[in-house]
Amino acid sequence: MFHVKQKAYDIIVIGAGHAGVEAATMASRLGCKTGLVTFNSEDIGTLSCNPAMGGLGKGHLIREIDAMGGLIGRASDISGIQFKMLNKTRGAAVQGPRAQIDRNLYKKSMRSLIGAEGVDILVDEVQNIFISKQGVDSLLLKNNGKVLSKAIIVTTGTFLSGKIFRGDEIWPAGRLNCKPSTELAAFFKNYFKVSRLKTGTPPRIDGSTINYSLCEVQKGDSIPEPFSFSNESISLIQEDCFITNTNERTHRIINKSIELSSIYNGKIKSKGPRYCPSIEDKVKRFKDKPSHQIFLEPETRDRKVIYPNGISNSLPKSVQEKFVRSIRGLEDCVIKDYGYAIEYDCIDSKEINETFETKKIKGLYLAGQINGTTGYEEAAAQGLIAGINAARKLCQKNKFIIDRSQGYIGVLTSDLCKGGLVEPYRMFTSRAEYRLMLRADNADERLTDLAIELGVVNKAQKKIWLEKKEKITKLNCLLKSLKASPQVYKKAGIKINQDGRKRSAYEILSYKDVLWGDIEKIWPEIKDIKVNQSTINQIKNNAFYSKYTSRQIEEIEQLKKETKLKIGVNFNYNGCSGLSNEIKEILVKNRPQNIGEARDLPGMTPAAASILLNYIKK
Repeated sequence: MFHVKQKAYDIIVIGAGHAGVEAATMASRLGCKTGLVTFNSEDIGTLSCNPAMGGLGKGHLIREIDAMGGLIGRASDISGIQFKMLNKTRGAAVQGPRAQIDRNLYKKSMRSLIGAEGVDILVDEVQNIFISKQGVDSLLLKNNGKVLSKAIIVTTGTFLSGKIFRGDEIWPAGRLNCKPSTELAAFFKNYFKVSRLKTGTPPRIDGSTINYSLCEVQKGDSIPEPFSFSNESISLIQEDCFITNTNERTHRIINKSIELSSIYNGKIKSKGPRYCPSIEDKVKRFKDKPSHQIFLEPETRDRKVIYPNGISNSLPKSVQEKFVRSIRGLEDCVIKDYGYAIEYDCIDSKEINETFETKKIKGLYLAGQINGTTGYEEAAAQGLIAGINAARKLCQKNKFIIDRSQGYIGVLTSDLCKGGLVEPYRMFTSRAEYRLMLRADNADERLTDLAIELGVVNKAQKKIWLEKKEKITKLNCLLKSLKASPQVYKKAGIKINQDGRKRSAYEILSYKDVLWGDIEKIWPEIKDIKVNQSTINQIKNNAFYSKYTSRQIEEIEQLKKETKLKIGVNFNYNGCSGLSNEIKEILVKNRPQNIGEARDLPGMTPAAASILLNYIKK
C-alpha cells in the first residue's frame, strides 16, 4: 500500500481576473508557493465588460498598482489601442489616464506576464473551503480533490451565484458563455452576510455593419502616455473611436417596452452602479434629455466587434434590435451578442479588515467584486493588497496598509472597510481628501520605495525608479538653489511682480504659465541632468501643488477638530453643491447630529465630510 502526497500550497487564489492575477503575483514574489484556480486558462485577464482601462480615479489606481510592481499597467500598455489623458485642460491632480484596449492582446499579454511569476495555474472548479480552529485549512477542487493551503484569496468577480437577465430570459452564468460558481457560493452563505448586486453590459456590434461616416470621430492623444512607469512610449498603432447618440425615436422604443426589461419588471431587485446606468435608467430618469451619448469603441484592432458604451440594458433581443437600429450610424448594424444584466453574490465589506482578510475566518482574504466594488482597477488594487498581506502574515511580518494620505488604494481600502454599501463602489478623484498630493503622475514617488522595501518590484523596475529618483532629487536641489531677481525673470519673458524679492527656479516653475524651457534659458546647467518629458512634468506639478498641499492638510486637521460641530435635524443637504447625490442620500437617510457622526457613516468619505464642514460653517 502507498500514499499519494497531497497537493499543498502556501497561498491559493480563486479566480484569475484582475484581482486574482495581482494577488497571485504579489504572493509569489514574496516567496510563497502560489496556486491560481480558474475555470479555464483562457479566462486569465478577460475584460468581461468594457474593453478599456483607467479614467478619473481609476487611472490613478492603475498607476499606483504599477508603482507597487503590479501587472495591470504593463498589460494595458502592451495592448492599448487608444490612449487619452482625461481632464487635460484641468489641473494634474484631477487628470486621469485612460486607454482603449484590444481585449485579445490584453489576455495574451496578461497570460505571458503571470506566466513569468512562478504561479501554478490550476484549471478547476472550487467546490468548498475547509476551515479549522486556526483558520483556512484547504479547499476542494472538482477534478483535483482536496488541496492544502495556509491562506486562500477569493476573487470571484460576478461568478458567485451569477445569474444573467435579458427580458424574460434568465439563466445561471458568471458572465456570457461562462458557468457560475454555485457550490462555493454556499460556503459564503454559511459564514457571511450575503447580498446581491448587479451590473450590465451593452450589445456587441459587428464593426463592418456600422456607417462611421454618420458618426463623430474621437481621436486619442497625439503622443500616447503609458500607464506603466517602466515604459517611456507606446509602440502599438493607435485607433480612432467614434461617437453617436440616441434620439427621441430610440427613447420611444425603450419606453414602450420598458416593462419587458428585467430591471423594471421586478425580476432584478438588487442595485447596479449609479455612475454607469443602463439605457432604461437613463431614459426613465432623465426624461427631459432628447439624447444620450454613445461611444463606439473597438474591442480589437481589427474592429470586427464594437462595444457601444452607453447602452447597457436587459431588454429582450427583439427590442434591442429595434432601438439599436434607430441610432444614427447603426441603422443597418448586425448585433453579434446581445446586452444583459448580471446579478451576483457579494458580502458586506465591513466583514473584512484593511488587509482584506476576513474578520471571521483567519487566512481567508476577499478581493474584488465580492467586496461590493465595480471595475477592473478597483479589483486589481484589492488583489494587490490582499496578496501582499497574505504572504506577509505567513512570514510572520507586520501587515501592510496604504494610508488615505498615501494613495487612492488607501482611500479604496478605508472606504470599503466601513461597509454598508448598497450599490457597487466605484473610485472617483472626489473620494480622496488628499487628491492634490495623490496625482497619477507621482504614484512612483509615493509608493515605489515602499514596494522596494517590501520586495514586490522586479529588478528592472527597481533600477528604473532609483535612477529617476536620483535625477529628481538632484534637479529639485538645483532648482531650489538657483535664484534670481524679478528683473532677470522679466528679461526672460516671465511675468512677475517687480518687488525686488529673489525667487528660486523651483518657485518660478510653480507658476502656471512658466515652461521648463523658460527656466533652461536662464540657467543652461539644468540641461546637464537628462530627464524625459514625463519627469519634467512631474517636477513642475510638484512645484505647482506645493503651494496648496499645506492648505489641504490644514483643512483636514480642521475637520478632526470640528467633530462636535452640530448639524440641524432638518438640515438641507441638497443646498451643498459639492456633495454627490450618493453622499446626500446617505446623510438624509441617517441624519447625523454632528460632523463626527457624519464622517463615520458607512459610504461617507472624509473628502465629503470636509466639504460639508465648510458648507455648515458658511
